Amino acid sequence: MVFKLSRTALDDAARNRENASLLAPSLTAAWNGLPFAWVGTPEGAWTSSFTTIAPTLSMIESGAVTSRMTVGGRGHDLNAGAGALTLFNAETRVQVNQVDCRDAHRLLLPLDLTALEHQGLAQEDLLMNLRQAVEFHDPSLAAVLRAMLREVRLGCPNGPLYAESLSCGVLAHLIRSRGQAPVRERGTLTEWQWSRLNELIAEKPMSELTLTALSTSVGMSKSQFVRIFRKSTGTSPHQFIVHRQLEVARGLMRSSNAALVDVVAQAGFASQSHFTRLFRDTYGITPGEFRRKAGGALPR
Repeated sequence: MVFKLSRTALDDAARNRENASLLAPSLTAAWNGLPFAWVGTPEGAWTSSFTTIAPTLSMIESGAVTSRMTVGGRGHDLNAGAGALTLFNAETRVQVNQVDCRDAHRLLLPLDLTALEHQGLAQEDLLMNLRQAVEFHDPSLAAVLRAMLREVRLGCPNGPLYAESLSCGVLAHLIRSRGQAPVRERGTLTEWQWSRLNELIAEKPMSELTLTALSTSVGMSKSQFVRIFRKSTGTSPHQFIVHRQLEVARGLMRSSNAALVDVVAQAGFASQSHFTRLFRDTYGITPGEFRRKAGGALPR
């Protein structure tokens, strides 16, 4: 895995919910992003106490929970539904007195700071000073967490760059929205950095591109690269590269009568089904429909 984080905190968090991950090991093994657990919440009334090992983000992915949570001696009454988020810093003592639960599934992301710093994903200890909250709502963050779960459940068809981009997006969003100190990134990608990135993108298919390779090629950490890339382009590295490759494929379909499987390979996509789904989601039509409208015909 690209994100080689210690699973101690993850396993501990899953045990605190008295349930193992609902994701099969074969699915999580293909995931190249931040380790997370998708767990069920036991039905009925129960009490549990735990101390977080690492900063831990939790979201109710589906269902609803009614409980009283005591954090640092202060009680909080919760009646939370899908999308409700919880964020605790490391070494936080929590007691949960659940009153009721209705088909609740949670996403749990323990953020191991030592491992994150080793991977170049946490700078200046900013993740150590997040504003913790027993319940908050953040639709943008919730959407990224759901995208992570969806990607794993589908077998990670978008490759390692997508997984890393989503994970870095979570970390950057937490620092920006819940951090105690503002993050200001100066500058944009230079001409030589763009030249090196273009060379790398042309050399490798998308399934082999990673944030490690891209950021190293321009002399940046992964977190710094993602922030400066977004400032330079207005989008993430993964979205930028996907759009570029889709445009390459469109050009090939306009100018040649090559079989679609050959177009997919030349544009750098891992499979025809993956390419077709991305093409339809981006342009609103299938590759076959586009080719017919463009005046070409798919060879048989």
